Amino acid sequence: MDTLDRLQDPEEAETFMQYHARMWRTRYRAEGRFEGLEIGRAEGIRRERELLHGLASRKFDPRTAERLSALLAGADPSRLAEVGNWLIDSETGEELIARVSGTRNGR
Repeated sequence: MDTLDRLQDPEEAETFMQYHARMWRTRYRAEGRFEGLEIGRAEGIRRERELLHGLASRKFDPRTAERLSALLAGADPSRLAEVGNWLIDSETGEELIARVSGTRNGR
């Protein structure tokens, strides 16, 4: 606002305001898009965790699903995809949990 107050020519003031309005709109849109992408990404990860939980519960039991959810609390998307494959390949809930926790139970 100090710069605007120092401008004597009304045309300069108008140009100044138009420029800053464009810059504000551009930054606002860019930030909004970025936030939207981050929110969408987080929602997708949350849904993938829920899906793995449901599949583990259905294939094995609710206890295995709860243990799996605890292990996946901070997992990134590539890890979740890997766990999805292990869920299909594992014959028991214990085998799945061992794979996810890193011990892999000899496999």
